[in-house]
Amino acid sequence: MKKYILTVIITLSSSAFAQTPIPPQKPVMVVTEIGEVAGSNDKIQVLVVSQIDSKKISGSIQIKDKGMMGGNFEIDAAIALQLSKLLDEASNKLLAGTMFSGKAGTANVSVVEASGQKSVVIEFDREGISFSTNTLRLDADNASGLSRIIIRAKQTSDWLSPKLGALQPK
Repeated sequence: MKKYILTVIITLSSSAFAQTPIPPQKPVMVVTEIGEVAGSNDKIQVLVVSQIDSKKISGSIQIKDKGMMGGNFEIDAAIALQLSKLLDEASNKLLAGTMFSGKAGTANVSVVEASGQKSVVIEFDREGISFSTNTLRLDADNASGLSRIIIRAKQTSDWLSPKLGALQPK
């Protein structure tokens, strides 16, 4: 009987420890791929990235150009819907054959013509310096697709953030 009671106590105490979240000693990164579209050079991928350490949880939405010289651009979740609307509007203006320009956070969205071909261009500001690696070029369909993927990334980020909060020490 004593052995049975001791087994029950050990089982109950070990299950109590297993349910208590333990904060990580080293930073942990959780990366969720939301989707990708075709850019002018290569694929453009959208990720939700969360970093968990013992003091805080931080999260961001990243747009990654998978090309050789591609960049990794972070957008604030607060401007994700604004950027999505700009991409939809730019896509519609591109199909109508008119020019467009707008800004959401560090992203400038415009319809430009180069070499007789119009495209939607997203240029990300980086400390006032502009390089070709700060730029993503898309056709109308892929700009509209990127808009929908950014909305899904925002929804995923909003869903994931509170769940990761359980890993924070109290």
